[in-house]
Amino acid sequence: MEVVVHGQGATMFSDEELRGIANIERGPNHIEVMCLGRSSDYGELPGKLKIFPHGKLEIKERPEEVKGTLRPRQAIHRDEFVLCSQCGKDRRFRLRTAEECRAFHDALAKVNWTCSDTPITCEDPEERQSRKVRRGCPESARCSGCVSCVCVGCGMCRFKVQIKADYTTCTNYKSPCYYQQLKCPGECPSIYPADPHPKVCYLNCNSPVCQPECKNKKPNCNTPGAACLDPRFIGADGTVFYFHGKRNKHFTLVSDLNLQMNARFIGRRPAGRPRDNTWIQALGILFGSCSFSVEAIKAETWEDEIDHLKFSYNGKELVIPETYPSLWVSAQNDLKVERTSRKNSVLVTLPEVAEISVNVVPVTKEDDRIHNYQIPSDDCFAHLEVQFKFYGLSTKVEGVLGRTYQPDFKNPAKPGVAMPVVGGENKYRTTSLLSADCDSCVFSPVGFHSQDESLARDVVQIVELFAGNE
Repeated sequence: MEVVVHGQGATMFSDEELRGIANIERGPNHIEVMCLGRSSDYGELPGKLKIFPHGKLEIKERPEEVKGTLRPRQAIHRDEFVLCSQCGKDRRFRLRTAEECRAFHDALAKVNWTCSDTPITCEDPEERQSRKVRRGCPESARCSGCVSCVCVGCGMCRFKVQIKADYTTCTNYKSPCYYQQLKCPGECPSIYPADPHPKVCYLNCNSPVCQPECKNKKPNCNTPGAACLDPRFIGADGTVFYFHGKRNKHFTLVSDLNLQMNARFIGRRPAGRPRDNTWIQALGILFGSCSFSVEAIKAETWEDEIDHLKFSYNGKELVIPETYPSLWVSAQNDLKVERTSRKNSVLVTLPEVAEISVNVVPVTKEDDRIHNYQIPSDDCFAHLEVQFKFYGLSTKVEGVLGRTYQPDFKNPAKPGVAMPVVGGENKYRTTSLLSADCDSCVFSPVGFHSQDESLARDVVQIVELFAGNE
């Protein structure tokens, strides 16, 4: 039987096209597959995706199927009170995070705790008794105490001495870890730790081993995909090489069918040197019809307490609050930018395409002394340290770094040389930070799919996205 669904006498899919896709229901003029919908209260819920021959799509969530099995994602830890030894007033402590629990435990352990240990003072009024009854527990207005609670491990604590670990999962249908609830390791129990310095819990959704691991949030300049220093790259094969380019010019680092990443180089040529010393000052990213850039702001001298990052999205300046954690997500959910510290470090994510960890640093006096850069006193040459992680690059990928991800690529960097330099300036030069006009660029705004593909072929891709293709 070749025809599966008819729409006005036309074939929509064949058996071969739908083979391996589970939970398909066939209607008179549509097909229906299981999918997941997103709820602000319950997270992801099962639903149905209907696909019609004329291209119309309908999605209906079915939360009634999970009633009694899911509860809203709310904290269940009731508020507690501590008596001030000076004014004799009870002060409320919220217990929603590990930090809040730590503050409560420290106050409880201090014999002569006073209001002055908190932002409030003894002059502030005490809560009414009727208000104290409500302890902030969503399970019961008159909660008498939590069964379990977040705790950071103080010796006198009445709670369990453990840190509550986050759970992580993968929402990509094609991932072997799809929707598995996996507990973060004890060494890095949080996906978004309150302290920006420790390692974070990370799950590689493309790995066949579904095991959360600990990961540094800032670039690791000694692993594949790194671009640091002046500029020193590490290819997909682990080979170290240098690409100097030219100062104040733009070069393609990665160019694939659905992704373009360029870099603007800054630098200077000391007297008597045959070439420029260069660093990456900005990254420009093209994906679909959108663009994004992140750049290091020029500074005369370096100060850690000043943010040296500047962002733009689709040609307009983008402001991301200088707090941690701070997250910005595009309206289409195809770009995320999160600060990995309050200043000078971010993680840029294009879901299922790439992750780019970015850090701003100056050329230090020690580097200047060792390499004799002859850095002037009015410019610290703030530049980017970058580490890339890619998902599903095509075999046609190009670029200074991108070409090292080609299956048959042979790195021209000479082994055993202290600073192996590779060429490609003319091959990968672009006219601007956000253009894809280098001689070897392969990026197209329509990505993998040509514009004249049939509707049926596009819909098959949507079915695979929602249902998974075995």
